[in-house]
Parts: sequence; C-alpha cells; structure tokens
Amino acid sequence: MGDTSGAIALDGAVSELEVMDHCRLLLRGVRVLHERGLELARISPGMAPSGLYWRLTIAPATAFDPESRLGWQLRGSSPTVSWTSGNSPEYAGLVMTSRTTPAEVADHILTLLPERSLRGGDMPYMRWYAGLLAECERLETVPVAFSDSWEPHSWHVGWGGPDYPPPPPAA
Repeated sequence: MGDTSGAIALDGAVSELEVMDHCRLLLRGVRVLHERGLELARISPGMAPSGLYWRLTIAPATAFDPESRLGWQLRGSSPTVSWTSGNSPEYAGLVMTSRTTPAEVADHILTLLPERSLRGGDMPYMRWYAGLLAECERLETVPVAFSDSWEPHSWHVGWGGPDYPPPPPAA
C-alpha cells in the first residue's frame, strides 16, 4: 500500500487544503517541464459549472487556438491531459501524496504527452507562467481563466481573485 500521509483525511476524504496542494503541485510540475527545456507546455485552467471543482488541461502550445486573445481555448486536434480537482489525489494514474515532488509530476506528464510536442523555446510564455505561478503561490490559490458557468472569461489569480494578464501568443 502506498504512502498517503498528508493526502487523505481520517474519514477517507481529501481535505480542501490538500486538494489545493495537489492543484499547485500539478502547476509546479509544468514549471519543471519548462526548466527542462519543454517550454511549449501550456495550461488551460478553469472552473466546473458547479464552481466546486477546478479543472486543468496541460497541452502543447500547438493545441491552443491561435485566434484566441485570452489564450486558454483549445483546438481539438492535439494531445492534451485534463484533470479535475474532484479526482484528487489521483492524476491520470499518479496518486499524489505529501511526498510527491514536482519532478515526479513532470515525469508523469511525459508518460501522457509526447515529449517532442512540448520541446522548444517559448521564453515569453515561460516568464508569464513563472509570474502567474509566483502569484498563485503567494496567495495560496490557483489560476482561473474560465468557468463553464460565467462570462466573460479572463485570467484571475484564484476563483474571483485579482485579474492577471492573458498569456502571450504561442511563439
């Protein structure tokens, strides 16, 4: 049986705090991909219609609609990996615990997406993402670019939190 210390509450449910930790762990995994030269990895974060679950799609830059001025809309033709916080602590076969590292998450993402689709330089996006992640870490929250239940869509640090500029277009 795997280690679940820090990941499962006594009643077997995952606590809200632990879910947020898992969400940010996935975001940190994307940062590790960038640090490894896989700078074409991008995110599309949003809220489910109920407002209860955070959603994250990780995809290569080519999966995003180049006509989108907000930078979170995906095209249907490229490989993506999607997750909802309702599945926490499990992420596509990886059970996240208090001991799971961002590097382990990055390694797992590479079992789900072709590395060649993520390899390449996109320094403007990397800088933007580093700033977004820093704000999310500072405020102990996650980014939200859209919700299936409200419009207009725009980037925020946290659900209803401060605005954040949209990402630069793909290089």
